[in-house]
Amino acid sequence: MELDNLKENWQNQQAKTDDIKYNRLLGILQNNEYNPLNSFVRKNKKRLWGMLALLGIWVLNDIQKPERLSNPLIWTATLSIIVSLFFNLKNYMIANRLISIDSSLKSNIEMEIVALIKNRKDAKIAGIIVIILLAIVIELMITFDIPPLMPGWANTPSFFRILAYLSFVFLMYIWNRFYTQPKFENNIGHLKDLLEAMS
Repeated sequence: MELDNLKENWQNQQAKTDDIKYNRLLGILQNNEYNPLNSFVRKNKKRLWGMLALLGIWVLNDIQKPERLSNPLIWTATLSIIVSLFFNLKNYMIANRLISIDSSLKSNIEMEIVALIKNRKDAKIAGIIVIILLAIVIELMITFDIPPLMPGWANTPSFFRILAYLSFVFLMYIWNRFYTQPKFENNIGHLKDLLEAMS
């Protein structure tokens, strides 16, 4: 009987401790001033609005100049904007779910960390594919004498064109490696710290 009482008291105490941890961590996640996730959400929101504005201007310009609609490069560039918009929207939605979390806190954080990392990897792969696709479309337009947006580019020797494409990929790698990736890892680090605090 005493053993049952001790077990029940221990379970009640553990439940209270878990509730305290839950409420404390929930407060951190929902704190607008100190939570890095809120900054992450705000930045993604600004980026989304910027991309939507860019896409709107792009489409409006195409409507005003119908001849642009027959240009494959225009469609490829539009696709690249939409792809970027898609992955930023996913980041925004994942971060929003973390901030509005209200149950199964630890399991939800673990799931969303995995989702953020996967989305980041998918976005990097998609970015590489889009860059390669843009280069291929430009070269095909030059090969088949379709006037590109920059006529002088067709007169540039192929060696320098390829060098320019590779240089652009390298610059994108540098930008990602030393700017965007550290910021992303910082956000993930904060989430992992929350998980460790729950153990």
